[in-house]
Amino acid sequence: MVQGQRLLLSALLGGQLCACKAEDLGVELPRGGAEAISQEDLRRDSWRLAEQDSPSLAAGAVAERLGQMKTHPAFGGEWMSRPGEGLAVCARKEGKEQQADVVLALGPADRPEGAIAWAALISLAKGLDERQPPARTVLLCAVTDEATAAALLLAPPVPVEQLGRRIRLGPLGGAELRQEAASAWTWFQAPGAPPTLGEVDYRVVEAQVRQALGWLKAGP
Repeated sequence: MVQGQRLLLSALLGGQLCACKAEDLGVELPRGGAEAISQEDLRRDSWRLAEQDSPSLAAGAVAERLGQMKTHPAFGGEWMSRPGEGLAVCARKEGKEQQADVVLALGPADRPEGAIAWAALISLAKGLDERQPPARTVLLCAVTDEATAAALLLAPPVPVEQLGRRIRLGPLGGAELRQEAASAWTWFQAPGAPPTLGEVDYRVVEAQVRQALGWLKAGP
């Protein structure tokens, strides 16, 4: 598995070791998919989000990262909206169909469960960055609270009739990821995460996000 942006090649070219960028050597790195999801990204993103001084700054950090994953702002040209009293940050990943699944990561980013869920959303976006678009359009939304999530679903970034599955992501970090149907929701959750980010086993979270990506791509 390729982990970095550099490929170390050992070659008998004058007895020298060449450390070169993969793209400079004509080597194609894997893009997207489950293998693109890493515990390093999850750890860095969750800590960065938790350290922001306000929900607005955390939302801005999420928007920046979602943009890096080749998604687009979901609210016209804007990443953020205030459908309720809180904040929503939504990215759009275009699919082959107009119908859109919406993935909501809920919780304040200054709490571990919120920071991990928001970081997991970023990693899902990275996993969806593949050469072939997903079957459906995917809306990836980080939302600060339940009331704002409810308001967002009443006035989503796409026409209501185009909404497919409403997927709630998190809490993560517990012993086992479960996919459950609860009323209108599909829930990807693994309750029982440690109370502080310093106690999180990000290898477990990585495995859970990869599994959630597989469920998302598999469809209903």
